[in-house]
Amino acid sequence: MGWVVVLAGMGWGCAPAGPPRDYYFGAKGNDARGDGSLLQPFRSIAKANTISLHPGDRLLFEGGAAFEGNLVLDEHDAGKAGLPVSVGSYGAGRAILRAGEGTQCGRRNH
Repeated sequence: MGWVVVLAGMGWGCAPAGPPRDYYFGAKGNDARGDGSLLQPFRSIAKANTISLHPGDRLLFEGGAAFEGNLVLDEHDAGKAGLPVSVGSYGAGRAILRAGEGTQCGRRNH
């Protein structure tokens, strides 16, 4: 006797994104040991560029701190209508993102 298994509506090949997430970046953060939380922030824009963002996610940089590098968001990081991906500051003041001269071209790996 043969078996027939029908799997419908399982979302094969694409896991749900989950709820929006805040990713924190601080002057004393650590890209290797941080987890992007407020208590264990990441440190660099380079790390931000490696994160696959989902609708509603936020990149939050420490107010009053300066971060070097080009922040690159592509069509995969755009979010969706009513639930955009956003970039902002947390804490006192505004963060400074120093991109330098030029831009980084090309799509990063997700």
